[in-house]
Amino acid sequence: MWAVAGIVILFYLSLLTFEFISDRRFGGQYYNVYDSASNLINMIGYLLLFKILYIYVFEPAYSVCARFAAQQVPVTCGSVIVAIISMDFLLYWAHRLAHGMLWPLHHPHHSSRMFNLTTGLRQSWIHTIVVALYGVPFSFVGIPLELLLISSQAIFIYSLFTHTRLFPRLPSVVEYIFVTPSHHRVHHGSNPAYIDRNFGGCFIVWDRIFGTFAEENEAVAYGIEDSCPTTNPLRIQISPLKLFSPQSSTDP
Repeated sequence: MWAVAGIVILFYLSLLTFEFISDRRFGGQYYNVYDSASNLINMIGYLLLFKILYIYVFEPAYSVCARFAAQQVPVTCGSVIVAIISMDFLLYWAHRLAHGMLWPLHHPHHSSRMFNLTTGLRQSWIHTIVVALYGVPFSFVGIPLELLLISSQAIFIYSLFTHTRLFPRLPSVVEYIFVTPSHHRVHHGSNPAYIDRNFGGCFIVWDRIFGTFAEENEAVAYGIEDSCPTTNPLRIQISPLKLFSPQSSTDP
C-alpha cells in the first residue's frame, strides 16, 4: 500500500512540476504562488482533521455498525472494481447535493480563480465531517472498511489529476466514459452554460445519463462569480458558512 502511495505521490509531483514549468514558459497564467501555497495548507488541514475523525469517530463507529451486517463482502479485484463504480455513482449524487443545500461546505473547493493540479488540494475542512458520516452506513451492508477506503481514495486520487489545463482533449472513447480534465474544467467554470455540470468523479457517463453533461466549447471562467477571491486559508474555509444564513443566496 505504501509503495502504491509513493508511486502516486511521485507521479503527481512530477506532473505538477511539468505543469508549473510549462506555465512559466508560456506566460504564467495557470499558477499563482500564493494561491497554490494556500491550496497546500488547505489540504494539510483537511488531512489532519480527517485523520482525527478517522481514528476517534469513523473507525470505531464503522467497527460497531459492521457487527450488524449479515456477511462481509470479500475484498477481491472484482469487488474493488464494483465498489469503485458503485461509489462513483453515489458520489455523483452527493456532489449534486453539495452544489445545492450543502453548497457552503463545497464552496471552498470552487473558490480559486486559478485551475491547476494544486486546485484539487483545496478541500473543505467542515465537509470532512460529512464525508466521515457518509461512509458509516456502508458497514451495515457488509462493506469492509478496507474496501470502502480503497474505492473512495481511488476516486479522490483520480479526481486530483483532472484539475489541469495540460491536456486539451483525450481520445473520444476516453472522453465518452471517463471524467477528463476537459470535463472537470467545465465543472469549475462560472460560465452560465457550465454551472452545475459534470459532477462525476471517475465516470462522466452519470452526467450523460442524468442530463448534467456539458462539453468544453468556450473558454472557462474559473472561480465563483459573486465571491471575493482570497488566498487566506482560514477565510477560504470560514467565509462560505455565512451562506447558510436565510438572507444569503449564492448560486454555485
